[in-house]
Amino acid sequence: MTKNDERRLSIFKRKILRRIYGSRCEGRQWQKRNNRESEELYNEPNTVYVIKFSTLRWECHVARMDENKLPKKNTVDKPWRSMRTWQTDINMD
Repeated sequence: MTKNDERRLSIFKRKILRRIYGSRCEGRQWQKRNNRESEELYNEPNTVYVIKFSTLRWECHVARMDENKLPKKNTVDKPWRSMRTWQTDINMD
């Protein structure tokens, strides 16, 4: 996952949280919630962290597989990733 992907995912998450939790009423004034307030109400782990952790868990599972298994073969070869290898992704995470 690139930094741009992480940024776009965080923006999307904040947009959805604003829609779910909406505005707050103080006295007779309605005010938008800021990002910090929405995150405190949501109270769940960071989405990017969960995705990276799941990817790392899957890569560790594949690393323990036999060499003739299809996921192991695809992980080592990965022709669709010309710029980075799966090892680079794991090290970055």
